Amino acid sequence: MALRASKPSFNVREKLTELDRRFGLKGSELVAAETIQDARDLVSAGRKNLIINGSMEIAQRGTSGTKSGSAYGGYLCVDRWACYYDDTTMEQVERTINGKLKKALKVTAAGSNGRPYVYHKIENSSKILGDGTQFSISFWMRSSASTRQQLQWRYYDNGTENNSSNSNIVVIDVSTEWKYYKIENISVIDASQNRTRDGGLWIYNTSGDVGSGLWIEFTDVQVELGKQCTDFEHRSYGEELARCQRYYQKVINSAGGTARTFVMGAYVVTRAFGGYPLSTPMRSDPDVTFSGLKLERLNLSASYTVTDANTYQTMIGSNAQSMEFNVASGLTGNTAYYVSFDSGGYLAFDSEL
Repeated sequence: MALRASKPSFNVREKLTELDRRFGLKGSELVAAETIQDARDLVSAGRKNLIINGSMEIAQRGTSGTKSGSAYGGYLCVDRWACYYDDTTMEQVERTINGKLKKALKVTAAGSNGRPYVYHKIENSSKILGDGTQFSISFWMRSSASTRQQLQWRYYDNGTENNSSNSNIVVIDVSTEWKYYKIENISVIDASQNRTRDGGLWIYNTSGDVGSGLWIEFTDVQVELGKQCTDFEHRSYGEELARCQRYYQKVINSAGGTARTFVMGAYVVTRAFGGYPLSTPMRSDPDVTFSGLKLERLNLSASYTVTDANTYQTMIGSNAQSMEFNVASGLTGNTAYYVSFDSGGYLAFDSEL
């Protein structure tokens, strides 16, 4: 026996529109994404912020500093951020912004070239963005008085400011009230693009010299690939510190008394050699600065003030650094010595861009 069933016809399009699917704003944007990269940008997949220490949390050099002379390389306090003009002060401050407690960088103009002029270099950024890849910038900022700030993107030869290519992105109006800025869908081509061109973000006053006293404060700086700005990426303190230490590391005896650390071996009466363990492999052979260091006998019977400290061999990519320490006299060859830090003594390694 055959059984037949019939069912009224229906309009498929009308039935689909009746489906009760609620995506929300971001869900709708995700469904409408045209490419995988667009979808990744919307959900913030991976580590997205090209800025290191955009939250201004890390300050290995200290919480404030004043620039001496007008030149590049003015890294004074907050890691990875530098200024250019003489007598500019930079300070790590704590502010409540939109109901949340945050660290911020305060840059105060001073001296004959009084203007807040600050920059953040990004290693090999020509390789990342120089082909015209779209990116976006976001941050919080305020100033001591109404001012206009130029945002500029630069590319230049690795480790220098030579053969620079400068592109003005936008001029923003900054007031005494905190404001969240979003600059989206940016594309800056580097005609000399290659894998060894650096670059980064420059921020400076459009009206040139403004004299002493004008300051800007800013934080949560984010540069990310994509056409749209997304929420600031908060990385842990430890992760951000490790990223900063690729460019700068400092060990300091902040307590009282003498801190005895690693051991070096004397070669002659004035020279000792050894290895210092790095927290993170550094970008290049670092410059060394120090204060308050001694070479001390293992039985603590005598110590000798360090007069010079240098890297002895290039060890890029290593978790240790070959070192030579010099003293005026007094060492015994083929003998081990502690490297002792006086109270406040430090040893710093600098391989900034």
